[in-house]
Amino acid sequence: MNNLPTPQQIEQSAADEGLTMREVCSLSGMARSTFQRWKSGKTSPTVTTINRMMDAIHSKRAAKEPAHA
Repeated sequence: MNNLPTPQQIEQSAADEGLTMREVCSLSGMARSTFQRWKSGKTSPTVTTINRMMDAIHSKRAAKEPAHA
């Protein structure tokens, strides 16, 4: 059973946060071309790579949320 997000789900999460995939790739240290190869099915990312991408998206969300006093 695979519960890892698909490239399309990562793209949607990024878009929901107002990020481009170029930004997500840059923030996570991944080349955009590597993401494109994964999206096209030519490669498979490691779990660590997926986690870095999701962390980049979530860190952007956390930066937008107001701090609680």
